[in-house]
Amino acid sequence: MTSVPIGFPATPPRRWVSGATAEFALFGLLVGSIGFSALTVLLFGPWALVIPLYAGLVGLIVVAPEKGALVVFALAVAFEPAALDISKPLSAALYQMPPGMTKPFGLTMTPVEMLTAMIAISLLVKPQLYASSKPRLPALIYALPAVIVLGFLYGARKGGALNTGYEEARGLLFGMCAFYIARRLAGRPAQPWLKAFFAGTVVLAIVVILRYYTVTRAGSAVPVEFQYAHEDAVFLAIGCVLAGVKLMRSKTNGSRVWLLLYGLLLFAALFATGRRAGTLVLVVGVLVAAWLTFRHRPRLVIAIGLPVLVVSTAYLGAYWNKQYGTLAQPARAIRSQFDPNARDESSDTYRTTEAFDVVQTIRGNRLFGVGFGVPFAQYQPLPSLTSFWPLQSYTPHENVLWLWLKGGILGISVALGIWVLAFKRCLIAIRQRAGSDTWLLPVVLASVLTMYLSYAGVDQSLTVSRASSLLAVALALAFSLPAAGRLENA
Repeated sequence: MTSVPIGFPATPPRRWVSGATAEFALFGLLVGSIGFSALTVLLFGPWALVIPLYAGLVGLIVVAPEKGALVVFALAVAFEPAALDISKPLSAALYQMPPGMTKPFGLTMTPVEMLTAMIAISLLVKPQLYASSKPRLPALIYALPAVIVLGFLYGARKGGALNTGYEEARGLLFGMCAFYIARRLAGRPAQPWLKAFFAGTVVLAIVVILRYYTVTRAGSAVPVEFQYAHEDAVFLAIGCVLAGVKLMRSKTNGSRVWLLLYGLLLFAALFATGRRAGTLVLVVGVLVAAWLTFRHRPRLVIAIGLPVLVVSTAYLGAYWNKQYGTLAQPARAIRSQFDPNARDESSDTYRTTEAFDVVQTIRGNRLFGVGFGVPFAQYQPLPSLTSFWPLQSYTPHENVLWLWLKGGILGISVALGIWVLAFKRCLIAIRQRAGSDTWLLPVVLASVLTMYLSYAGVDQSLTVSRASSLLAVALALAFSLPAAGRLENA
């Protein structure tokens, strides 16, 4: 008799949660999330919708400070404060604190400035993170914070309000944070910073062009000079120079096409802003880049320069007498230096009067200036613009003079000395790398430094944290250029 083995029936795998239960739980979670979101919107208003954005950026900063820094940098380049178009909600989220938090810690801050400070603190408490050998900073760099502190102390002694001094010095303070961040990350390749700048300027150019067609040409009641931030034109001009320099080392037709499209997009957006300073800064950047490149690519510079010179001459002849229209803006910017129209003459008259007042105030105390929180004297009265510019008597357009006004002879000497040392570092790197393509990064940085110096002579490049942060990043990358050895490709 054959025995039949007795088997045990297979036990089905235990299911902790049935399919119906899981679906019900997901549905409940979805409903709960929607309900929570609706409740927060009812309690806190539309600002509750940006809480995920803030939470995501803070989490990124804590987990990966480098990626957080690049994201914040790109967002700051792409979106400006007080936007007038479809980018207004995101602009408000980046540059306006939620209701009830207008002045956290009793100081005026924007979310972008707070995130910048958080990134700097995150890196400060993690000294081993991104630690790498870098060229030593010149001692003059460490004198800048001391000069700023002395400016605050002297301003307080002269009766200046510390909170007002903070308001006008925000560009320098958060610029130092940006410098520290870029310095800590500068031991790594510069490519991530360039990519973040490319992404930011592409979005900025698209936003500017959309605003031109939806706001400017639609006949907005807002004056044209207030429709675009002053630093927008500088960012776009720097992007145009960067595209031109990168084209010189491009090795594939695909990359050349993309760089050309990128440059044309930014060039069109620069025209749309109508900013004279943007056109003049672009001219300065192109001339400096051509001068620094001529030693390495003389034939290329001549081959590009001659057609550009012919086209520019023909363009100026065709648009010299036209005052309005997008295509006429560069010609207007150049002509306004010799024969300004009524609008430009009014702006020039204001700036001339303002510069006179600042110079006369400096002459009253060449050694210490007036300090932060103290206004300059109006020997020739200026029209009141405090309704939209509360710091009118504290932050003049000519920021080079502003450095002397607030920090005295020591302040302007330290600031310009830092610029000279950074520019010298770029020239050394260019000269020592004549046989390779690695001279392109120092060419770009030297052009950016020169463009900012020319911009600071006509407009506010140091008192606005959005503008000063880009300059701080360029300075940090310049001081990270080694005097010898291998340089990271641009």
